[in-house]
Amino acid sequence: MDATGVMKATLRARDKARWLAVSALLNVFVATGLALTAVDNTALISEAVSGLLLVMVGGDGGDGRDGRDGRDSVNSMDSMAAGFAPFVGVVVWAASLSALFVAIHALFEHATLAMELAATPRSEACAWRSGGKQFYKGAKHVALRISKDTNFQRHVAVVVRNLPCAQTHNTTTPCFMFVHGSMARLGQFGALMDLCEQRGFGVFAYDQFGMGRSGGRYLILDDGLDAYTSSSFSREELLLDLFAAYEQCCEQAGPDTPVIICAHSFGCQLALELALNIPDPLCFDMTAATPAGVVLLGSQGPVEQEQERATVAAKRLFSLPCFVLRLIRPLLSGDFKKRAFHPDTLSSLEGKRQGKSPGGDAVARERSRYLRNVLEYASALSGANSMAVCKAFYMQTLGTGVSAKRLERQRDVLPLVHLATGESDQLTSPGSGRKMAEVLGSRAVYTEIRSAGHQCMEEQPEAVFGVLCEVAASLGCQKKKGLMNDVISI
Repeated sequence: MDATGVMKATLRARDKARWLAVSALLNVFVATGLALTAVDNTALISEAVSGLLLVMVGGDGGDGRDGRDGRDSVNSMDSMAAGFAPFVGVVVWAASLSALFVAIHALFEHATLAMELAATPRSEACAWRSGGKQFYKGAKHVALRISKDTNFQRHVAVVVRNLPCAQTHNTTTPCFMFVHGSMARLGQFGALMDLCEQRGFGVFAYDQFGMGRSGGRYLILDDGLDAYTSSSFSREELLLDLFAAYEQCCEQAGPDTPVIICAHSFGCQLALELALNIPDPLCFDMTAATPAGVVLLGSQGPVEQEQERATVAAKRLFSLPCFVLRLIRPLLSGDFKKRAFHPDTLSSLEGKRQGKSPGGDAVARERSRYLRNVLEYASALSGANSMAVCKAFYMQTLGTGVSAKRLERQRDVLPLVHLATGESDQLTSPGSGRKMAEVLGSRAVYTEIRSAGHQCMEEQPEAVFGVLCEVAASLGCQKKKGLMNDVISI
Protein backbone atom coordinates (compact mmCIF):
# COMPACT_ATOMS: atom_id res chain seq x y z
CA MET A 1 0.00 0.00 0.00
CA ASP A 2 1.41 3.38 -0.96
CA ALA A 3 1.41 6.51 1.19
CA THR A 4 -1.89 7.73 -0.26
CA GLY A 5 -3.64 4.46 0.54
CA VAL A 6 -2.35 4.49 4.11
CA MET A 7 -3.50 8.09 4.58
CA LYS A 8 -6.99 7.35 3.26
CA ALA A 9 -7.38 4.29 5.49
CA THR A 10 -6.15 6.26 8.51
CA LEU A 11 -8.50 9.17 7.86
CA ARG A 12 -11.48 6.82 7.47
CA ALA A 13 -10.59 5.18 10.77
CA ARG A 14 -10.14 8.60 12.41
CA ASP A 15 -13.59 9.78 11.26
CA LYS A 16 -15.18 6.60 12.58
CA ALA A 17 -13.40 7.03 15.91
CA ARG A 18 -14.66 10.61 16.15
CA TRP A 19 -18.25 9.51 15.62
CA LEU A 20 -17.81 6.84 18.29
CA ALA A 21 -16.38 9.45 20.65
CA VAL A 22 -19.39 11.73 20.09
CA SER A 23 -21.71 8.78 20.70
CA ALA A 24 -19.83 7.95 23.89
CA LEU A 25 -20.14 11.58 25.05
CA LEU A 26 -23.92 11.43 24.58
CA ASN A 27 -23.94 8.18 26.54
CA VAL A 28 -22.12 9.93 29.36
CA PHE A 29 -24.81 12.63 29.53
CA VAL A 30 -27.57 10.03 29.46
CA ALA A 31 -25.89 7.88 32.10
CA THR A 32 -25.32 10.94 34.30
CA GLY A 33 -28.98 11.98 34.02
CA LEU A 34 -30.22 8.50 34.80
CA ALA A 35 -27.84 8.24 37.76
CA LEU A 36 -28.99 11.56 39.25
CA THR A 37 -32.63 10.66 38.70
CA ALA A 38 -32.21 7.24 40.29
CA VAL A 39 -30.37 8.63 43.32
CA ASP A 40 -32.96 11.37 43.87
CA ASN A 41 -35.81 8.83 43.74
CA THR A 42 -34.33 6.10 45.88
CA ALA A 43 -37.35 6.20 48.24
CA LEU A 44 -39.82 5.73 45.40
CA ILE A 45 -37.76 2.87 44.00
CA SER A 46 -37.73 1.24 47.45
CA GLU A 47 -41.53 1.50 47.70
CA ALA A 48 -41.96 0.08 44.20
CA VAL A 49 -39.69 -2.85 45.02
CA SER A 50 -41.49 -3.44 48.30
CA GLY A 51 -44.89 -3.37 46.60
CA LEU A 52 -43.71 -5.82 44.00
CA LEU A 53 -42.40 -8.17 46.67
CA LEU A 54 -45.65 -7.87 48.63
CA VAL A 55 -47.67 -8.83 45.56
CA MET A 56 -45.33 -11.73 44.87
CA VAL A 57 -45.80 -13.14 48.38
CA GLY A 58 -49.58 -12.91 48.08
CA GLY A 59 -50.58 -9.53 49.51
CA ASP A 60 -53.59 -7.98 47.63
CA GLY A 61 -54.13 -4.78 49.60
CA GLY A 62 -57.52 -5.96 51.09
CA ASP A 63 -60.91 -6.53 49.48
CA GLY A 64 -62.59 -3.34 50.72
CA ARG A 65 -64.92 -5.17 53.22
CA ASP A 66 -62.60 -4.58 56.09
CA GLY A 67 -60.64 -1.36 56.17
CA ARG A 68 -58.33 -2.86 58.73
CA ASP A 69 -56.92 -5.31 56.13
CA GLY A 70 -56.09 -2.41 53.80
CA ARG A 71 -54.42 -0.48 56.57
CA ASP A 72 -52.39 -3.56 57.57
CA SER A 73 -51.28 -4.03 53.96
CA VAL A 74 -50.20 -0.40 53.70
CA ASN A 75 -48.33 -0.61 56.99
CA SER A 76 -46.61 -3.80 55.82
CA MET A 77 -45.51 -2.15 52.59
CA ASP A 78 -44.25 0.92 54.46
CA SER A 79 -42.24 -1.16 56.90
CA MET A 80 -40.87 -3.30 54.09
CA ALA A 81 -39.93 -0.22 52.10
CA ALA A 82 -38.16 1.23 55.11
CA GLY A 83 -36.23 -2.02 55.56
CA PHE A 84 -35.27 -2.22 51.89
CA ALA A 85 -34.32 1.43 51.55
CA PRO A 86 -30.60 1.06 52.50
CA PHE A 87 -30.15 -2.01 50.29
CA VAL A 88 -31.94 -0.41 47.34
CA GLY A 89 -29.91 2.75 47.79
CA VAL A 90 -26.63 0.81 47.55
CA VAL A 91 -27.82 -1.06 44.47
CA VAL A 92 -28.96 2.15 42.77
CA TRP A 93 -25.66 3.86 43.53
CA ALA A 94 -23.64 0.88 42.28
CA ALA A 95 -25.66 0.52 39.07
CA SER A 96 -25.53 4.25 38.38
CA LEU A 97 -21.80 4.53 38.95
CA SER A 98 -21.15 1.39 36.86
CA ALA A 99 -23.14 2.76 33.93
CA LEU A 100 -21.39 6.12 34.26
CA PHE A 101 -17.96 4.46 34.46
CA VAL A 102 -18.61 2.40 31.31
CA ALA A 103 -19.75 5.50 29.43
CA ILE A 104 -16.76 7.58 30.57
CA HIS A 105 -14.35 4.75 29.71
CA ALA A 106 -15.83 4.50 26.21
CA LEU A 107 -15.53 8.28 25.84
CA PHE A 108 -11.83 8.31 26.81
CA GLU A 109 -11.13 5.24 24.67
CA HIS A 110 -12.63 6.61 21.47
CA ALA A 111 -11.51 10.19 22.08
CA THR A 112 -7.87 9.20 22.54
CA LEU A 113 -8.16 6.81 19.58
CA ALA A 114 -9.39 9.71 17.43
CA MET A 115 -6.45 11.82 18.66
CA GLU A 116 -4.03 8.99 17.87
CA LEU A 117 -5.44 8.57 14.37
CA ALA A 118 -5.36 12.32 13.80
CA ALA A 119 -1.61 12.33 14.56
CA THR A 120 -0.90 9.17 12.52
CA PRO A 121 -0.91 10.88 9.08
CA ARG A 122 1.74 13.34 10.27
CA SER A 123 3.85 10.47 11.62
CA GLU A 124 3.42 8.49 8.40
CA ALA A 125 4.33 11.54 6.33
CA CYS A 126 7.47 12.07 8.43
CA ALA A 127 8.40 8.40 8.03
CA TRP A 128 7.80 8.69 4.28
CA ARG A 129 10.12 11.71 4.04
CA SER A 130 12.74 10.05 6.28
CA GLY A 131 13.21 7.11 3.94
CA GLY A 132 9.90 5.27 3.75
CA LYS A 133 9.41 6.22 0.11
CA GLN A 134 12.69 4.54 -0.75
CA PHE A 135 12.33 1.62 1.65
CA TYR A 136 8.89 0.63 0.32
CA LYS A 137 9.87 0.87 -3.32
CA GLY A 138 7.79 -1.72 -5.19
CA ALA A 139 5.84 -2.79 -2.08
CA LYS A 140 2.76 -4.96 -2.61
CA HIS A 141 -0.08 -6.17 -0.42
CA VAL A 142 -0.20 -9.96 -0.17
CA ALA A 143 -2.79 -12.20 1.50
CA LEU A 144 -0.62 -14.63 3.46
CA ARG A 145 -3.30 -16.88 4.94
CA ILE A 146 -6.55 -16.98 6.92
CA SER A 147 -6.34 -16.38 10.66
CA LYS A 148 -7.10 -19.46 12.76
CA ASP A 149 -9.54 -17.97 15.28
CA THR A 150 -11.05 -14.84 13.76
CA ASN A 151 -11.24 -16.29 10.22
CA PHE A 152 -10.16 -13.23 8.25
CA GLN A 153 -7.46 -12.72 5.66
CA ARG A 154 -4.11 -11.60 7.05
CA HIS A 155 -2.81 -9.09 4.50
CA VAL A 156 0.80 -7.91 4.80
CA ALA A 157 3.01 -5.48 2.89
CA VAL A 158 5.87 -7.21 1.04
CA VAL A 159 8.96 -5.74 -0.63
CA VAL A 160 10.77 -7.90 -3.20
CA ARG A 161 13.98 -6.93 -5.02
CA ASN A 162 16.26 -8.81 -7.42
CA LEU A 163 14.03 -11.90 -7.38
CA PRO A 164 14.23 -14.44 -8.84
CA CYS A 165 17.99 -14.51 -8.34
CA ALA A 166 20.09 -15.01 -11.43
CA GLN A 167 22.27 -18.10 -10.97
CA THR A 168 25.12 -19.28 -13.22
CA HIS A 169 27.58 -22.15 -13.06
CA ASN A 170 30.22 -19.92 -11.51
CA THR A 171 28.10 -17.71 -9.25
CA THR A 172 25.61 -18.49 -6.51
CA THR A 173 23.58 -15.46 -5.47
CA PRO A 174 21.76 -15.75 -2.12
CA CYS A 175 18.48 -14.17 -1.12
CA PHE A 176 18.14 -12.43 2.24
CA MET A 177 14.76 -12.54 3.97
CA PHE A 178 14.38 -9.80 6.62
CA VAL A 179 12.17 -10.28 9.70
CA HIS A 180 11.68 -7.20 11.90
CA GLY A 181 11.06 -7.08 15.65
CA SER A 182 8.16 -6.12 17.89
CA MET A 183 5.98 -3.21 16.76
CA ALA A 184 8.50 -2.34 14.02
CA ARG A 185 8.44 -2.45 10.22
CA LEU A 186 10.61 -3.52 7.31
CA GLY A 187 11.82 0.06 6.82
CA GLN A 188 14.26 -0.46 9.69
CA PHE A 189 16.22 -2.68 7.31
CA GLY A 190 16.08 -0.01 4.59
CA ALA A 191 19.79 0.82 4.43
CA LEU A 192 20.68 -2.87 4.66
CA MET A 193 18.27 -3.79 1.87
CA ASP A 194 19.76 -1.07 -0.34
CA LEU A 195 23.25 -2.48 0.19
CA CYS A 196 22.04 -5.99 -0.64
CA GLU A 197 20.28 -4.76 -3.77
CA GLN A 198 23.37 -2.87 -4.93
CA ARG A 199 25.44 -6.04 -4.64
CA GLY A 200 22.90 -8.10 -6.59
CA PHE A 201 21.57 -10.11 -3.65
CA GLY A 202 17.90 -11.03 -3.58
CA VAL A 203 15.79 -9.20 -0.99
CA PHE A 204 12.47 -10.25 0.57
CA ALA A 205 10.97 -8.32 3.50
CA TYR A 206 7.50 -7.92 4.94
CA ASP A 207 5.65 -5.95 7.60
CA GLN A 208 4.18 -8.24 10.22
CA PHE A 209 0.41 -8.26 10.64
CA GLY A 210 -0.88 -5.10 12.34
CA MET A 211 2.42 -3.25 11.86
CA GLY A 212 3.86 -0.92 9.26
CA ARG A 213 1.77 -0.92 6.09
CA SER A 214 0.17 -4.31 6.67
CA GLY A 215 -3.48 -4.93 7.48
CA GLY A 216 -4.85 -5.26 11.00
CA ARG A 217 -3.97 -1.82 12.33
CA TYR A 218 -7.63 -0.79 12.62
CA LEU A 219 -9.30 -4.07 13.58
CA ILE A 220 -10.61 -2.35 16.69
CA LEU A 221 -12.87 -0.31 14.39
CA ASP A 222 -13.45 -2.81 11.57
CA ASP A 223 -14.04 -6.08 13.41
CA GLY A 224 -14.61 -5.16 17.04
CA LEU A 225 -12.59 -5.66 20.19
CA ASP A 226 -12.58 -9.45 19.79
CA ALA A 227 -9.95 -9.05 17.10
CA TYR A 228 -7.52 -7.97 19.82
CA THR A 229 -8.66 -10.07 22.77
CA SER A 230 -8.37 -13.22 20.65
CA SER A 231 -5.05 -14.66 19.51
CA SER A 232 -4.73 -12.43 16.44
CA PHE A 233 -1.29 -11.21 17.56
CA SER A 234 -0.13 -14.30 19.40
CA ARG A 235 3.28 -15.78 18.79
CA GLU A 236 1.71 -18.79 17.07
CA GLU A 237 -0.19 -16.62 14.58
CA LEU A 238 2.88 -14.49 13.82
CA LEU A 239 4.96 -17.64 13.41
CA LEU A 240 2.45 -19.09 10.93
CA ASP A 241 2.62 -15.78 9.05
CA LEU A 242 6.41 -16.12 8.89
CA PHE A 243 6.12 -19.67 7.57
CA ALA A 244 3.75 -18.54 4.83
CA ALA A 245 6.00 -15.59 3.94
CA TYR A 246 9.07 -17.86 3.89
CA GLU A 247 7.40 -20.22 1.44
CA GLN A 248 6.57 -17.28 -0.83
CA CYS A 249 10.17 -16.06 -0.55
CA CYS A 250 11.54 -19.48 -1.58
CA GLU A 251 9.12 -19.68 -4.51
CA GLN A 252 10.10 -16.24 -5.82
CA ALA A 253 13.83 -16.74 -5.21
CA GLY A 254 13.99 -19.94 -7.24
CA PRO A 255 14.77 -23.57 -6.37
CA ASP A 256 18.58 -23.19 -6.54
CA THR A 257 18.79 -20.00 -4.48
CA PRO A 258 20.02 -20.25 -0.87
CA VAL A 259 17.74 -18.24 1.41
CA ILE A 260 19.32 -16.61 4.46
CA ILE A 261 17.06 -15.23 7.18
CA CYS A 262 18.14 -11.98 8.85
CA ALA A 263 16.00 -11.24 11.91
CA HIS A 264 16.05 -8.52 14.55
CA SER A 265 14.99 -8.49 18.21
CA PHE A 266 11.67 -10.35 18.67
CA GLY A 267 11.93 -11.55 15.08
CA CYS A 268 14.97 -13.63 16.13
CA GLN A 269 12.75 -15.92 18.17
CA LEU A 270 10.42 -16.40 15.20
CA ALA A 271 13.39 -17.12 12.91
CA LEU A 272 14.74 -19.73 15.33
CA GLU A 273 11.34 -21.42 15.50
CA LEU A 274 11.22 -21.50 11.70
CA ALA A 275 14.67 -23.09 11.44
CA LEU A 276 13.88 -25.61 14.19
CA ASN A 277 10.50 -26.68 12.83
CA ILE A 278 11.06 -26.95 9.08
CA PRO A 279 13.09 -30.18 9.39
CA ASP A 280 10.20 -31.77 11.30
CA PRO A 281 7.27 -32.38 8.90
CA LEU A 282 5.05 -33.44 11.78
CA CYS A 283 5.05 -29.96 13.29
CA PHE A 284 4.10 -27.87 10.28
CA ASP A 285 3.17 -28.72 6.72
CA MET A 286 6.12 -27.04 5.02
CA THR A 287 7.34 -27.69 1.50
CA ALA A 288 10.24 -25.20 1.54
CA ALA A 289 13.78 -26.22 2.41
CA THR A 290 15.58 -25.28 5.61
CA PRO A 291 17.18 -21.80 5.52
CA ALA A 292 20.77 -21.87 4.33
CA GLY A 293 21.77 -19.55 7.17
CA VAL A 294 20.35 -17.47 10.00
CA VAL A 295 21.53 -14.03 11.15
CA LEU A 296 20.19 -12.80 14.51
CA LEU A 297 20.58 -9.07 15.28
CA GLY A 298 20.01 -7.91 18.84
CA SER A 299 18.67 -11.30 19.89
CA GLN A 300 17.54 -12.01 23.41
CA GLY A 301 18.98 -15.04 25.15
CA PRO A 302 17.16 -18.33 25.61
CA VAL A 303 13.99 -18.04 27.68
CA GLU A 304 14.70 -18.74 31.34
CA GLN A 305 12.59 -18.60 34.47
CA GLU A 306 14.21 -15.29 35.40
CA GLN A 307 13.16 -13.77 32.07
CA GLU A 308 9.63 -15.10 32.48
CA ARG A 309 9.38 -13.43 35.89
CA ALA A 310 10.75 -10.19 34.43
CA THR A 311 7.88 -10.04 31.94
CA VAL A 312 5.28 -9.81 34.72
CA ALA A 313 5.97 -6.10 35.24
CA ALA A 314 5.74 -5.41 31.51
CA LYS A 315 2.44 -7.28 31.28
CA ARG A 316 1.09 -5.22 34.16
CA LEU A 317 2.00 -2.08 32.23
CA PHE A 318 0.24 -3.21 29.06
CA SER A 319 -2.80 -4.40 31.01
CA LEU A 320 -3.67 -0.72 31.51
CA PRO A 321 -6.54 0.63 29.39
CA CYS A 322 -5.57 1.73 25.90
CA PHE A 323 -6.42 5.37 26.57
CA VAL A 324 -3.94 5.41 29.48
CA LEU A 325 -1.23 3.88 27.27
CA ARG A 326 -1.94 6.48 24.60
CA LEU A 327 -1.51 9.28 27.14
CA ILE A 328 1.85 7.94 28.35
CA ARG A 329 3.08 7.09 24.84
CA PRO A 330 5.72 9.92 24.86
CA LEU A 331 7.26 8.46 28.03
CA LEU A 332 7.35 4.95 26.59
CA SER A 333 8.86 6.15 23.30
CA GLY A 334 11.49 8.26 25.03
CA ASP A 335 12.57 5.36 27.25
CA PHE A 336 12.80 3.06 24.23
CA LYS A 337 15.07 5.44 22.31
CA LYS A 338 17.42 5.86 25.29
CA ARG A 339 17.81 2.10 25.62
CA ALA A 340 17.83 1.18 21.92
CA PHE A 341 20.29 3.67 20.40
CA HIS A 342 23.97 4.37 20.95
CA PRO A 343 24.81 7.59 22.86
CA ASP A 344 26.49 9.03 19.74
CA THR A 345 23.24 8.62 17.82
CA LEU A 346 21.25 10.35 20.54
CA SER A 347 23.76 13.20 20.75
CA SER A 348 23.40 13.86 17.03
CA LEU A 349 19.69 14.61 17.49
CA GLU A 350 20.35 16.69 20.60
CA GLY A 351 22.79 18.81 18.60
CA LYS A 352 20.12 19.48 15.99
CA ARG A 353 17.64 20.57 18.69
CA GLN A 354 20.21 23.02 20.03
CA GLY A 355 20.86 24.38 16.54
CA LYS A 356 24.45 23.12 16.43
CA SER A 357 25.88 22.24 13.04
CA PRO A 358 27.81 18.96 12.88
CA GLY A 359 31.54 19.50 12.96
CA GLY A 360 34.38 17.52 11.45
CA ASP A 361 35.02 16.66 7.84
CA ALA A 362 32.44 15.92 5.16
CA VAL A 363 32.25 12.24 6.16
CA ALA A 364 31.52 13.11 9.80
CA ARG A 365 28.85 15.62 8.81
CA GLU A 366 27.20 13.11 6.51
CA ARG A 367 27.31 10.52 9.27
CA SER A 368 25.68 12.92 11.72
CA ARG A 369 22.91 13.76 9.25
CA TYR A 370 22.30 10.06 8.64
CA LEU A 371 21.95 9.34 12.37
CA ARG A 372 19.52 12.22 12.77
CA ASN A 373 17.46 10.78 9.96
CA VAL A 374 17.47 7.38 11.67
CA LEU A 375 16.14 8.87 14.90
CA GLU A 376 13.49 10.90 13.10
CA TYR A 377 12.35 7.75 11.31
CA ALA A 378 12.20 5.85 14.63
CA SER A 379 10.13 8.63 16.23
CA ALA A 380 7.78 8.67 13.26
CA LEU A 381 7.28 4.90 13.47
CA SER A 382 6.48 5.12 17.16
CA GLY A 383 3.83 7.75 16.51
CA ALA A 384 2.31 5.72 13.68
CA ASN A 385 1.86 2.51 15.70
CA SER A 386 -1.62 1.61 16.86
CA MET A 387 -1.67 1.42 20.66
CA ALA A 388 -4.46 -1.17 20.52
CA VAL A 389 -2.16 -3.40 18.47
CA CYS A 390 0.73 -2.69 20.88
CA LYS A 391 -1.37 -3.73 23.85
CA ALA A 392 -2.63 -6.92 22.18
CA PHE A 393 0.82 -7.80 20.82
CA TYR A 394 2.72 -7.46 24.08
CA MET A 395 0.03 -9.11 26.20
CA GLN A 396 0.08 -12.13 23.88
CA THR A 397 3.82 -12.45 23.19
CA LEU A 398 5.69 -11.32 26.33
CA GLY A 399 7.49 -14.18 28.01
CA THR A 400 7.45 -16.44 24.94
CA GLY A 401 10.53 -17.77 23.20
CA VAL A 402 12.80 -20.76 22.70
CA SER A 403 14.14 -22.34 25.87
CA ALA A 404 17.79 -23.24 26.42
CA LYS A 405 16.92 -26.92 26.91
CA ARG A 406 15.13 -27.07 23.58
CA LEU A 407 18.00 -25.34 21.77
CA GLU A 408 20.52 -27.75 23.25
CA ARG A 409 18.35 -30.69 22.26
CA GLN A 410 17.63 -29.58 18.67
CA ARG A 411 20.60 -27.37 17.73
CA ASP A 412 21.99 -29.99 15.37
CA VAL A 413 19.14 -29.36 12.91
CA LEU A 414 20.00 -25.66 12.71
CA PRO A 415 22.13 -24.11 9.97
CA LEU A 416 25.06 -21.97 11.04
CA VAL A 417 23.72 -19.08 13.16
CA HIS A 418 25.49 -15.69 13.14
CA LEU A 419 24.65 -13.48 16.13
CA ALA A 420 25.45 -9.75 16.11
CA THR A 421 24.75 -7.34 18.97
CA GLY A 422 25.48 -3.63 19.42
CA GLU A 423 27.99 -2.88 22.14
CA SER A 424 25.63 -0.46 23.93
CA ASP A 425 22.43 -2.48 23.53
CA GLN A 426 20.34 -1.98 26.68
CA LEU A 427 17.24 -3.83 25.49
CA THR A 428 18.90 -7.18 24.76
CA SER A 429 22.40 -6.77 26.13
CA PRO A 430 25.54 -8.26 24.53
CA GLY A 431 25.45 -10.76 27.37
CA SER A 432 22.20 -12.16 25.98
CA GLY A 433 23.81 -12.71 22.57
CA ARG A 434 26.81 -14.42 24.14
CA LYS A 435 24.51 -16.64 26.20
CA MET A 436 22.66 -17.66 23.04
CA ALA A 437 25.97 -18.41 21.32
CA GLU A 438 27.09 -20.56 24.27
CA VAL A 439 23.88 -22.60 24.13
CA LEU A 440 24.17 -23.12 20.36
CA GLY A 441 27.82 -24.13 20.69
CA SER A 442 29.53 -24.92 17.40
CA ARG A 443 26.40 -23.91 15.47
CA ALA A 444 26.89 -20.20 16.32
CA VAL A 445 29.28 -17.33 15.58
CA TYR A 446 29.06 -14.21 17.78
CA THR A 447 29.98 -10.66 16.73
CA GLU A 448 29.79 -7.43 18.70
CA ILE A 449 29.32 -4.25 16.67
CA ARG A 450 30.92 -1.06 17.91
CA SER A 451 29.21 2.34 18.02
CA ALA A 452 25.78 0.69 17.86
CA GLY A 453 22.93 -0.14 20.18
CA HIS A 454 19.90 -2.36 19.75
CA GLN A 455 19.14 -0.85 16.33
CA CYS A 456 22.55 -1.88 14.99
CA MET A 457 21.29 -2.43 11.41
CA GLU A 458 20.20 1.23 11.30
CA GLU A 459 23.17 2.75 13.13
CA GLN A 460 25.90 0.64 11.47
CA PRO A 461 24.40 -0.81 8.26
CA GLU A 462 27.82 -1.30 6.61
CA ALA A 463 29.07 -3.34 9.57
CA VAL A 464 25.95 -5.52 9.61
CA PHE A 465 26.18 -5.91 5.84
CA GLY A 466 29.72 -7.19 6.38
CA VAL A 467 28.27 -9.91 8.60
CA LEU A 468 25.78 -10.83 5.86
CA CYS A 469 28.65 -11.03 3.36
CA GLU A 470 30.52 -13.37 5.69
CA VAL A 471 27.46 -15.60 5.88
CA ALA A 472 27.17 -15.62 2.09
CA ALA A 473 30.87 -16.45 1.76
CA SER A 474 30.57 -19.30 4.30
CA LEU A 475 27.90 -20.87 2.08
CA GLY A 476 30.30 -20.97 -0.87
CA CYS A 477 28.69 -18.04 -2.68
CA GLN A 478 31.28 -16.55 -5.05
CA LYS A 479 32.32 -13.05 -4.04
CA LYS A 480 31.28 -10.32 -6.39
CA LYS A 481 33.43 -7.27 -7.03
CA GLY A 482 33.99 -5.45 -3.76
CA LEU A 483 31.86 -7.94 -1.82
CA MET A 484 34.11 -8.22 1.21
CA ASN A 485 35.98 -4.92 0.97
CA ASP A 486 33.72 -3.04 3.37
CA VAL A 487 35.25 -1.79 6.61
CA ILE A 488 33.52 -3.68 9.38
CA SER A 489 33.37 -2.07 12.83
CA ILE A 490 33.49 -5.11 15.08
